[in-house]
Amino acid sequence: MSTIIIIGAGIAGLAAGCYARMNGYEVCIYEQQVTPGGLCTAWQREGFTFDGCLSGVVGCAPGKEMSHLWQELGGLSGQLLPQPEIISAYHSADGTRTFSLPWALPQLEEEMGRLSPSDRGTIREILTAVHSLMHFSDTIEAFDTGGFARRLRLATRLGAYMRFVRTWEKVTLTELGQRFRDPFLRRAFTHTRGDSALSHLFLLARQAQRNVGQPRGGSATFSQAIAARYRGLGGKLHLGKSVEKVIVEGGRAVGVRLAGGSEERADEVVSAADGHATLYGMLAGRPLERSLEYHYKRWPPSPALVQVSFGLRLDLVGQPPIETWELKEPIQLGADRLSRLNLRHYGQDSSLAPPGCCVAVVRFASDIRPWVTLRQEGAAGYRAAKEEITARVIALLEERLPSLRDSIEALDVATPLTWERITGCWNGAAGGWLPTTQNGDFSGVEAIPHKVPGLGTFWMTGQWVTPGGGVAAVAQDARRVIQRLCKEDNRPFQTRKEGEREQ
Repeated sequence: MSTIIIIGAGIAGLAAGCYARMNGYEVCIYEQQVTPGGLCTAWQREGFTFDGCLSGVVGCAPGKEMSHLWQELGGLSGQLLPQPEIISAYHSADGTRTFSLPWALPQLEEEMGRLSPSDRGTIREILTAVHSLMHFSDTIEAFDTGGFARRLRLATRLGAYMRFVRTWEKVTLTELGQRFRDPFLRRAFTHTRGDSALSHLFLLARQAQRNVGQPRGGSATFSQAIAARYRGLGGKLHLGKSVEKVIVEGGRAVGVRLAGGSEERADEVVSAADGHATLYGMLAGRPLERSLEYHYKRWPPSPALVQVSFGLRLDLVGQPPIETWELKEPIQLGADRLSRLNLRHYGQDSSLAPPGCCVAVVRFASDIRPWVTLRQEGAAGYRAAKEEITARVIALLEERLPSLRDSIEALDVATPLTWERITGCWNGAAGGWLPTTQNGDFSGVEAIPHKVPGLGTFWMTGQWVTPGGGVAAVAQDARRVIQRLCKEDNRPFQTRKEGEREQ
């Protein structure tokens, strides 16, 4: 039986392990942390669970794009939370205007038209594109899960999808925003992560199909479910085992060296770990192809984050789960400058908090370098910086939620160094590559190859191969890696849904 070693038990690593086991490979996953999940994680503080990852999982609607993943991997086998009618709210600095983002497109058209009647032409253009993506998502799902004959029948529809992609893939979100005449609507529509208009349109399409949802229990429960699926398929998971080096002999990856010096051998090695740590650490000393070096020198990684988490004795269920407030003047938080304040609450998930309470988090982008300096100077300065940020965030929130200060039951601050410590992510970039018009994977062409040129039997998967990241995207990427491996080994790729018996 062919053997595979997988580095990292994040969602990509666990998914790769599941699909490899479904296809008869002997699999061992080595994970540096003592719990699986990687970046899809959470932590406990005084009876509250603070979620560090999930804001929504694509693939919640049966038969829609990505839904096959969770039927196969089991990540959504638990209960999904009810979906509120309003996804998010964006407020102007003077408090006079609010853009509420609903799931349904007719309501979205009405809301945007209410804010700016003069922009109805641009609004129709955007919603027409979203409708097209909703139509194509069924084609994408059928193509991803179908055999050769089914794919051949879908060729015409797929060709139409490719023409649509070519129309939009080079349009930046900034450029799309400039088509709005109303400055507030422009800011509200374009304040999302990344600068790819097509990524944003995809998100709107998935939301309109109710194909984005939140599992009860959040990131930790989600990760544990997929880890249980992997173990149930017979996979071996070694926690607290850090890989230091990929062993290469004769131009082939033949195993890994663990911290402590022990070596483990396998026929294939798959890295689902941080891309920079893989290429510049585990494969240190090997010359990299120029295109790979170019990506790590020129492509923008997602920003590192500060997350201030609150355990609150409040009921926030009636409010939009995500709210963003423009600030009248940019403020300095530590070394970072903020022009907006973003709050996400998990009030609908009673499993994360004691009765009568809820969890809420504020996240903002932060440069890791000042945090590294603070750490080098000693724990006191690092702790003081966290306390200062917490105090400023509480003061800002109190202007909008007057009862917040007296309702605080638990507090926690995670910095870019926290993400770096948990997962080893490069410069604390918890989201991998930032999606741009230069690195999108909308056409199915690999932005970064799964195989390092000149190094047989070594594969890479995860958010450093799939720009934009997200648990569904990296799980799908892992599936494709095992599909390719099966093809190289002349094995028919097969999957089975959770609960199905092996044929």
